[in-house]
Order: sequence, then C-alpha cells, then structure tokens
Amino acid sequence: MAAPKSKRKTQRQTPEEFLAAVRQGDVAPAYYFHAGDADRFGGAKQKASPYNDYLLDGALDALQRAIVGGSLRDFNYAVFVASDGTLPQAIAIAETYPMMRPRRLVIVKEAHEARADDWRAALRYLENPAPTTCLVFIGESLPGPSKGGAEAKAAVEAGCVLVRFAPFTKAKEVQPYLQTEIKRRGKKMERAAETLLFDLAGFDLNELSLALDKLALYVAERETIALADVEQCIAKTRLDAVWGLQDALAERHLGRALAQFDAFLENARTEDELFLMGSLVRFLRDLLDIRLLLDGGAPAAEIAKAIGGNPWATNKKIDQARAHTAQSLAAALDALHRTDVALRTSRAPNEALFARFAMRVAGLRRR
Repeated sequence: MAAPKSKRKTQRQTPEEFLAAVRQGDVAPAYYFHAGDADRFGGAKQKASPYNDYLLDGALDALQRAIVGGSLRDFNYAVFVASDGTLPQAIAIAETYPMMRPRRLVIVKEAHEARADDWRAALRYLENPAPTTCLVFIGESLPGPSKGGAEAKAAVEAGCVLVRFAPFTKAKEVQPYLQTEIKRRGKKMERAAETLLFDLAGFDLNELSLALDKLALYVAERETIALADVEQCIAKTRLDAVWGLQDALAERHLGRALAQFDAFLENARTEDELFLMGSLVRFLRDLLDIRLLLDGGAPAAEIAKAIGGNPWATNKKIDQARAHTAQSLAAALDALHRTDVALRTSRAPNEALFARFAMRVAGLRRR
C-alpha cells in the first residue's frame, strides 16, 4: 500500500469549531470523527460508548441539515459500516454525483475496524476527494498498524479534517452544555442541585438531558430546580444505597458492600444496574486519579480543583484514596470491567456476579 503523495498539513477542529464552520456553510470534503484516547475502564474494552454521543449526534445532525435536508435526502445520504467490509462501496458512492443537490453525504462507521485491503481505494480517494461529496469516517481511533498501517493513518491525517469527540470527564467541561439544556427547558437550577445531578447521572449529556426532562416535569410551573427536587425525583433511596456501597468498597468492608448490593438490586431494573455500573466506574476512576495526583505530590487544594464536584465529597474521596495504591485501584477497575462483561455474557445471577466483584475488591476472592 503506497503512502499518499500529498503532504498537506493535518487539519483539526474542536466540536465547537466544526459546528460553527458548518453553520456558516464551510463544509470540508472529508472528516474523521474519533474518540481519541478516551476510555472508562482503564483501557479495557467496555459496553459504554467511547464517544461523546451528545456532541457527535449534534455534529452529524448539523451535517445532515446542511447537506441533505429536504425531500431528496434518501438519494444523497448513505451510511456504511467499515467492519462489514463495505468501505470500498462507500468510496464508490462518494465518487458519484449527488441528485439535484450540491452535495451528497456518506458516513462510514467503525472506520477503525476497516481492513488494510479496504483502505486502498480510500487512500486514492483522499488524495483528491470529490468536491460534491462530504465523506465522514467515524472511528474510535485513527487507523492502527493492523488496520491499514501507517499509510492509512497518514492519508487520513492529510486528507481529512480531524474532530475529536471524547466523553466529558469533568464537571467544568459539561457545565456550559448543561446550562444550555436547562435554559432550553425554560428552567434554572441551583448549584447544589447541579452537583448532585452530576453525582447521579455522571457527565454523559444524553443521560443528563433525560434527567432534566424528568425534573422539568416534576417541578411543573416552578422555574428553579432545587436540590430537594433532584433528591426526590432521582430516587434518593437508590442514591443512598450507591453511596453506601462506594464507602464500603473503599473501606474494603465486604459485609457492608454485600448488604448494599442487596439493597440496591432488590426490584432493580436493567437501567438501574447500568446506573450502578456507571456510578462505580466514576467513583473508582476518581479515586485512581486522586491517588495518582497524591503520588505526584499534589496538595489537597490542587486535587480538589482537578476533580471538581462537591468539596465535601471530594475531600472524602481524597481520604479514601489514601488507603489504596494506584495498582489496587487499577485492579478494582479491571474487576469491574470483568463484571460488566459477565453481566452481558454469563448465565450466573447478577447478584452473584456483583458479590464476586465485591470479594475481589475486598481481597477475599474464593479459592
């Protein structure tokens, strides 16, 4: 596979820069949307999306509106999945003229899974992309050594505008978007209520938007969403069980951890278990981040600023992280990932799988 002759400089845009350009009619002939190095289980493959789905969905919606909106959308819009071996077909469609529109839009999902042979046509295309097509690759990462090699990566960097859609990991990253969603519903929210909502729903804006829909209905005509509204509307008893479980795991107290698991899982629905997994991931990742900062000599004030959230809760996490090593917290995240996989693939009862996880964290794995 020959490397592209083009030596064009790599173009990068933030999601905000991308949206601003598209709204002004400045659409590039090729994009590569990727998740960067974001992960939620310390590098292990997980069920949760590696992308910032809120921003990615918004970007794709903006492109569709700008390029193929209207009655002829079906003729000028095509979606392919590269892992199915359809990248050559996508390139063939990209090379055709649109029907009664200035451009056509071609989306290639799972581009990071495209085979090396399938990249050949794409490399030639990216040297001189069709001006009447917007070709969008969506991949968790840029092409790697086993998926097209350095040539494919170089061609993507030279021929595509790169836009990174990594998940939010800090409250300060998601807060401006949350404020937009709150205002869109004609509401205001107390700062303490925001902090608790982050603790409950994390930093996934799709999850936060669903929570805001519930809260807007709950407060009805009242303009301000208060802390008490979040506590009551988002099931306080469930939250108490999660916090109790986090404390028990941090203290390696197996008996309390098992009791909290039982309290949470009683009459739990699938979405409740997903909420529990997400809460535990965020909690353990926070402890690991804090432990690494402590190991680097960071003072408590600097750690609190980096982690964000409720100051009392952050100080408590700092104390909890001091009782662990970075290695033990990484091992706990790995055990949680294994539990996540087992929940989807094993026939064992969920209660038994969660109990096994608690025993691993507590260092009481059965022999």
